[in-house]
Amino acid sequence: MLRRTRATLDTKISRMLPAGVPVAKGYLTSATSSQPTHYQVKFYETSQPAEINSPAALKGTLVATVEGTRYKDAAGAKGHVSSYEQVNLSDYASYGKLVNLGHGVKAGADVGTGHQCLTWNEGRWCLRVDSPTDPANQNKEYPDAKQLAENVVAYLEDHMLPAPQKIGVISMDIWGWNYGATVEWQENQTVYRITSEDPMTALKVAAAMEPK
Repeated sequence: MLRRTRATLDTKISRMLPAGVPVAKGYLTSATSSQPTHYQVKFYETSQPAEINSPAALKGTLVATVEGTRYKDAAGAKGHVSSYEQVNLSDYASYGKLVNLGHGVKAGADVGTGHQCLTWNEGRWCLRVDSPTDPANQNKEYPDAKQLAENVVAYLEDHMLPAPQKIGVISMDIWGWNYGATVEWQENQTVYRITSEDPMTALKVAAAMEPK
């Protein structure tokens, strides 16, 4: 299915897609669109086999979206990767806001009005988990931001993300009503982006990405 999905894309961009997409049960299918400077693939889980780009595919449960966009130059592409931060751990340490995530990785903790943000770097990547401080607003699947961050760090000990040319950002929001994750990175003139309602699914898709 993934090979046939790639074949539907008519674009001048290197068609990066995952070698696999996690599904809880059922069948994997997709809906695609493409132009010379942009492509998008929505991966769906269905209860019955469904052809790519069929009405049955669109009735499935959306698992993740993968897209690539080519800009005029590398600087333009880099400018479309949002919210990158090089975390200065010494600043956080001086205020007692350093969080140990295991495996030698530490994050800085920012607490604002009603929310907390954990931010850390791994290689050229900036990773961020934004969560509510009020338990009433917590996400049922991911109620603990530190635990999610630790799970991400542990997963990346054994799995490799794509290597950005300059920068990459993983943003994870785990609020009760506003949740999901975005993975985006620059490669020359192109920005690749993965989105999913489930942070670990987005991470697994990113780690499975391969160019063709």
